[in-house]
Amino acid sequence: MNLARKLLGGTAAALICACSGSTSPSSGTVILVSNVPTLNNDGSLANITATVTDAQGLPGTGSITFNAPGGNLNGTGTTSATVPLDATGRVTVTYSCDYLLSPTGCGAGSIQVTAIWNSLANGTRVTLLGPSAPVTDAGTPPPSGGPPDAGSVGGPVGPPTSVLGIAAAPSVLGIKGSGIQETGLTRFLVTDAAGRPVSNVGVSFAQAQPALVTLGITVGVTASDGTVSVDYTAGSVVGVSAITATVGGGGPTGSYPVAVRGAKPSASGFYFRCGKTNLPVYTTTMEYETTTCTVRLSDRYGNRVGIATPVSFAAEAGSISASVLTKPFSFANPTDPEEGSLTVTFSSDMGNGFSPADTTPFPADATQFPKPRALEPSSGSFNPRDNLVTIIAMVRGEEAFVDANLDGQYNAGELFVDQGDPFIDSNDNNAYDPATEPRFCGGASCATYHAPNGVWDPDRTIWAPTWVAFTGVVGPRIGPWTPGSCIDYIDNNLANPSLATSTVGMVDQWLNVGPIGQTYAATVVGSPTGVKLTVLGGFAELENAGSSDVSWEKVSAANPTTACTVANTVNGACVMQTEFGGWDDGYRLAMQIENSNKSPSTATPAPGHACGTKTPGTNVGSFTVDVSTTGPHVITHSLFSGTYGY
Repeated sequence: MNLARKLLGGTAAALICACSGSTSPSSGTVILVSNVPTLNNDGSLANITATVTDAQGLPGTGSITFNAPGGNLNGTGTTSATVPLDATGRVTVTYSCDYLLSPTGCGAGSIQVTAIWNSLANGTRVTLLGPSAPVTDAGTPPPSGGPPDAGSVGGPVGPPTSVLGIAAAPSVLGIKGSGIQETGLTRFLVTDAAGRPVSNVGVSFAQAQPALVTLGITVGVTASDGTVSVDYTAGSVVGVSAITATVGGGGPTGSYPVAVRGAKPSASGFYFRCGKTNLPVYTTTMEYETTTCTVRLSDRYGNRVGIATPVSFAAEAGSISASVLTKPFSFANPTDPEEGSLTVTFSSDMGNGFSPADTTPFPADATQFPKPRALEPSSGSFNPRDNLVTIIAMVRGEEAFVDANLDGQYNAGELFVDQGDPFIDSNDNNAYDPATEPRFCGGASCATYHAPNGVWDPDRTIWAPTWVAFTGVVGPRIGPWTPGSCIDYIDNNLANPSLATSTVGMVDQWLNVGPIGQTYAATVVGSPTGVKLTVLGGFAELENAGSSDVSWEKVSAANPTTACTVANTVNGACVMQTEFGGWDDGYRLAMQIENSNKSPSTATPAPGHACGTKTPGTNVGSFTVDVSTTGPHVITHSLFSGTYGY
């Protein structure tokens, strides 16, 4: 689909300021930002930031000059300051105005700080609060012939010299077709050299490149308060640009930033993961562990959702925030990689008796698609899924679809992923079980559960699961020495083996492996003569979900054992289902124990043997191997012995 996503770097401005001046998008951009809209005229400081881009959209270079009608710029004690731009084309200066030092220049009212870079200029207004400046006209001479009185301000309003963008509502639009904040309005103020509003002035409107919106009008006339507004509608391209207003006849120009962003989340761009998927909950008395989970939202075109969007959460066990807002687009950081994202903490704190649901071990299923399922291991009543916790994230959005004809919208017959109401599938069977599983509203009604309906839904609650394993103390499960537990002389007379091997599984009581960083080791206890232990494996544990290979897979709704293709579906309907593949058996170590001793000369006959019925004159000793595993909170040891000839 021909929906380019472009960002106009450097045209961002924070919403707490207003921008004006003479900027030319074709030759670059100067944007000025004040960190405060009002400032006490007692010497308090404001920070004024200029962001400059050249005609190619690259950061401006060189120096920029700031000017103000009164006050102190950047600590110079004057109303002008020239400072160098940094590598990003930005610079911040301070501004203050002290009425006691300059009653005339620092009286209460609106002042404009301007910045000039090459031939480009722009400004921002700050309202000074405090005592008013003394004002005089020619005055009336007193009878004594002394100096005139203070008089009052007078004279006609002058010609327009400044156009100031003062507000936009909203400042961030949703992309065309999202149905979210697709229209906006920007307001400009036209003033004369003294800062007085100029009414009844013709103003033309345009937009900088990239052209992101369709203007409702192209000309307007200022009202009695000097303001004029323009409305617009978002287009189908995301990015950052600016609305410009120019006084007719080649007069002053002002601009105000506008952004078009992804707005409606799509299930195809609904990312939900937790940083740690194995928490060693049952290894401490407190049974309290945490992990940070991340959601990232994108629209159907892959654009990050730049409008703050609430995402809700629920968990089978443990705790997680009920709802969190995603990070909105910011003009101050237009390429922020965290736009449309959020983080939330999941913790394992559970009420007594409210642990993860006990589950029945799954049988093998060779027909499961796309990955066949192996038989789930179990030990008595314990199996890995008993402590696999399901967490779900939910957001209002649209179901995923495949835009086969690239027209940017869903058409009947195109593949889509059908979703029912969100629920916590604690027994992992891909079906809502009302007696044991909590559900949540997916549509307009919450009275009953709504299964996938066979049609593409443009507005419903979409959702995604993720999983975290709660694990206990990991201990060695050591296989027998093979071919036997006695290792004989290397020259024994019965060809008995002089070495033996064993494998070691490392799992907890639910047959889950340990968390990331769990380590494994084996050493010989003491120094038995001639005995050598070789250990293979033992690498530190990687991130895992216990012993489960769990994922959410897209399959045909009509036949879940087949792929999501047009040929396999009815009306293109597919569904997501939880699947398990193989199971991690936990084997982490292989050990080989060797006897390098030779039969003693005292053996009768010589050489002799020490295993089985030993030869007279030979010696049999025992060896012990310490097999250990170290987790975040617990170290477990297990001793494993055998015999050898010496």
